[in-house]
Amino acid sequence: MSSYIERIEAYNFKSFRKKKTIYFSRGLNVISGPNGSGKSNIGDMLLFVLGTKSIHSVRADKLSDLISKDSGNTCYVIVTFKNDEGKSLEISRRLVIEDEPKSYYYVNGTKARQSDVEDALSAFGINFGTYSFVLQGDINDFVGMSGVERRKLIERIAGTEQFDVELEKARNDIEEVGKNLDILSSMIDIKGQEVEKLRIEKEKKERYDILSKRLRDIRFTELSKAKEANDRSIQAIDRQVDSIEKEIEKSKVLISDLNLRYHSIEQLLSEETKKLNDLTSGEIRTVQEKLRSLEISIASLDSKISEKKLRMQDMAKQEAIDDARREKYEAEAEEIRKSLESERRERDKLQEEFIAAEDEYNKLVAEAQEKEKENATSRVKTKDYQVKISKLNDEINSLKEKLAEINMAIKGKIDRITELEERMEDIGLKVKADEWKLSQNAEDLSKYRDRYYKLKSEYDEIQEKISKLSSQISAAEATARASVPRQIDRASQVEEIKKNISGVVGQIRDLISYGERYAIAVESAASARLNAVVVDTDVTAKRCIEYLREKKISPMTFLPLNKMRAMSNLSEPDILSRDAGFLGFLIDFIDFDDKYRNAVFWVFRDTGLVSDIDAGRRLMGSIRLVSLDGDVFDPSGSITGGFRRQVRQPARSPSEDLDSMKKELAFLQSEKAKIKKELDEALQSMSDASKKTGEIEKERQIINDDLAKNKQILKDIASELSKLKQEIAENKEEKEALEKDISDRQLDLHKYQEALNDIYDDLGQSIIDTIENSMRKLEDYRKKISAITADIEVKEKRVSFLDKESNNIVQQNIELEIQRKAVEDEIHNIEIQKRSMEEELKKHELFLKQLESSHSDIASKIKDMENEMKEIRSKIEEINSDVEIKRSILSELKVKRSVVADRNSAIEAEMQSIPEPTMIEGDIVLEKRKCEADISALGDINNGAIQEYEESVKAYNELKDKKNRLELERRSLQDLTDSLNKKKKEVFVSTFEKINEKMNYVYGTINGGTASLVLKGDDPLESAVEVSVTPKDKATVKIQALSGGEKSIAAMSFITAVQMLMPSSIYFLDEVDMYLDAYNAESMIRLIREKAGEAQTILISLKVSVFEYAANAIGITSRNGESYIFQKDLGEDRKVLGNES
Repeated sequence: MSSYIERIEAYNFKSFRKKKTIYFSRGLNVISGPNGSGKSNIGDMLLFVLGTKSIHSVRADKLSDLISKDSGNTCYVIVTFKNDEGKSLEISRRLVIEDEPKSYYYVNGTKARQSDVEDALSAFGINFGTYSFVLQGDINDFVGMSGVERRKLIERIAGTEQFDVELEKARNDIEEVGKNLDILSSMIDIKGQEVEKLRIEKEKKERYDILSKRLRDIRFTELSKAKEANDRSIQAIDRQVDSIEKEIEKSKVLISDLNLRYHSIEQLLSEETKKLNDLTSGEIRTVQEKLRSLEISIASLDSKISEKKLRMQDMAKQEAIDDARREKYEAEAEEIRKSLESERRERDKLQEEFIAAEDEYNKLVAEAQEKEKENATSRVKTKDYQVKISKLNDEINSLKEKLAEINMAIKGKIDRITELEERMEDIGLKVKADEWKLSQNAEDLSKYRDRYYKLKSEYDEIQEKISKLSSQISAAEATARASVPRQIDRASQVEEIKKNISGVVGQIRDLISYGERYAIAVESAASARLNAVVVDTDVTAKRCIEYLREKKISPMTFLPLNKMRAMSNLSEPDILSRDAGFLGFLIDFIDFDDKYRNAVFWVFRDTGLVSDIDAGRRLMGSIRLVSLDGDVFDPSGSITGGFRRQVRQPARSPSEDLDSMKKELAFLQSEKAKIKKELDEALQSMSDASKKTGEIEKERQIINDDLAKNKQILKDIASELSKLKQEIAENKEEKEALEKDISDRQLDLHKYQEALNDIYDDLGQSIIDTIENSMRKLEDYRKKISAITADIEVKEKRVSFLDKESNNIVQQNIELEIQRKAVEDEIHNIEIQKRSMEEELKKHELFLKQLESSHSDIASKIKDMENEMKEIRSKIEEINSDVEIKRSILSELKVKRSVVADRNSAIEAEMQSIPEPTMIEGDIVLEKRKCEADISALGDINNGAIQEYEESVKAYNELKDKKNRLELERRSLQDLTDSLNKKKKEVFVSTFEKINEKMNYVYGTINGGTASLVLKGDDPLESAVEVSVTPKDKATVKIQALSGGEKSIAAMSFITAVQMLMPSSIYFLDEVDMYLDAYNAESMIRLIREKAGEAQTILISLKVSVFEYAANAIGITSRNGESYIFQKDLGEDRKVLGNES
């Protein structure tokens, strides 16, 4: 399928400033014109649209140079292709220079990418070769190339780049495989050493397993003997516990009576506290909210007042603008009126001179008639002819004046419409900008409003927290003063011991931490053991006990780290591990320093943690258990549980809670102040945004009103224009008829004048000349009077239009004054509303002060109640102190019994965990030392050595297999490289020989001599390529030694040879015959046309002889830097104009 360029349309492209269309035909299209007229810019048009398909680029330093100077910021080029089937393809590219150059491609009017353009050209059957475009300089470039550059050019033509890509990939692959082989060799060596090392470790592990079994049997024997001793200790502890429990019951009765009185006062305190909270969170909060609401409303009114005042300012500005425009119109009208007076006087003067000249003409005619008295008939005819000639002239002038008047009226209307359309466009753009600003401001206002209400919510929430926390602090202060729990006493006593005795670490409760979820379980399971004191040695423990006796301080339990037994490994019985209710050993949920592990283990032992009481009941018996709710399940069968107050971890005193609450209150008050500041800022931002929105809305409303008026005016003008166009159409018909009538009358006029001249032939020549001069003078007066009359009519219409516009502006100012008065009234009403709100704000501020005074009175009453409760609590604490000492002793006994029982449980569990135990007879200590010495001699043991050895041997064998495969792959890649080099050389040599053959043929056809390409070297792919030329009847020389014309023939022979080898649908040749004489130029053109076949050729040439072979001739001229086109289809001999205004 053959395709060709049908036409190129360009607008504002380089020297083609206005829209130009260039038509092309099949075959040879020749473009000619003076230097600098813009011929080569046609090639730039094609490269601009199709440049990605060529090795050339557009002649421009930057994209903006493609746009005609001082002619806007955009240009475009449209190229239309056509094929044998009559189908068309339109490719276009538009360039727009804004902040940055932007380029857009289109295929058949649809926006596309560069790749889409290439696909469309390919699908349409259009292909481009290496030399589809031969531009100015290509011939010199070829001549000036080095031999290596020519070889690389032929390589590109032959397409050997693909071989280079594949060769580079193969070389990289070989290098990569070599690196991998080196790495694998190192890995195999390392892996071999690893296998040998693991073999030794495997043998040690097997010996270790035998010794470990012997040690387990020894351990089983030790555990059996320890269990018998523990059973005897438990029986003695049970007898002591029964005695202490009876004494504690008596103290509980006395404490109960004091608690009744305490709770009675506590009830009254709760009621007063509720009143205080209700006052804080009820009325005070309501009044505060009302105050904030009033503040917001007042701010909103201030915003509205500002908006109204801004609107009034804008009205004043608009009124000033309208007054300036009105004054401008009135000044212009006055100036035109002065001009009219002058032109009217000039017209009157001309009319007087015309009448005088007409009288003179009549006298001359009468004088001539007197001299011809003998021919009365001639006098009658002369008079008749003169009357008819004058009448015809008047009628013709009248028609011309009428046509001039219609044309001037149409021009005035068109100018007015253009003015209004430009004004409408400006207003439309401003409205869009204001709408955008209004949208942005609305978003800001919404954002500020959301932020304000969010901050207000946070402010109210913090205010509520402050009120509640103030009440809690009041109650906590009383509690803190009235209650001093025993653990606080213990803590202070421990601190006193630490100051006097070195080596004291602290209480267990201070050395551990745990999650709040496990707090109750920890307190229940450990009980008084949490108060045990950790010391470094048993010597320190002795010194501490002596200090307690000296100071008469209740007994304490001390845990010397150097004597605490190491904890044994905890293992879960199968029944526990299979139950979802068993969470694990409690000690695993507690965090502590590992150096205190043995001390912590003394407190918790193997106590297990279960989810709830049902899980404890289900699993109890094997080990001691505690639930998350604090229920304790002893292996003996006892269950301890009931209500337990939620404890916080770590345990804190009421005074610490009070300090924490005060800190929290200070923080909340700080946050409140911070949020209040942000709240005020958000309110101000919201007010500012509201003002700005009002300004933009008002301005947009004014512009919209103006826009609506102008749209109506434009609609009216458009309607009038439609009428005028209809009238113009009618007038054109009338004009044609009049012109025909005028033509007929001018023929009659000519006949009359001829007849009149015949009559005058008998008169003297001087009289005839005088009459003719008088007639010309009369005609000149008529033309001047007609021109002045037409100009007067145009100016009178302009004055009428300006007066109308001035009246419209006056009316608009009246309407603006009415609107301004309405806005002033609105501002007055808003200010009245604002004053009312400010008075209400003052009333609410006074009421808030009264409520705060009531709040202070209730708080004082609460404080008195708290003091009374403190005294009662002090008495209870004295009794509790004695009970606590007894409980501590009781707790320690129970803990001791639990510890012994836990030891037995742990011993039983450990015994059960030893597989297939055997009792050892004889000296087990000696036997144990011997086994441990043998294990120690083995050194570090790798427990996974056996499996690792097997896996390492397997990996070693796999690495060797992988190395063998890579060596095969490297040999295969080397073979591929050799094959690609061979193919590349064959393709290059084949292409070289074909070009050489065709180049010699082309050169011989043009010049009659020979030309060839010569490889200088043994390896074609490394050789330089020289051009050897033998012109007709001359010696063989290199191309550099030829004359300018001979160089051009040799270079064009090479280019044409490439074109013959790689045909293209379209060729563009720019002055390739520049250096050729007429004969050689003609020979080359014949060859180009012959070898192009069905391809389309576009040739720029200054040679006249080439037009003989052209199917289409295109001429380019230039005026004032702008290119113009004229062309002729030499096949159909039809003229096509390419210039469009």
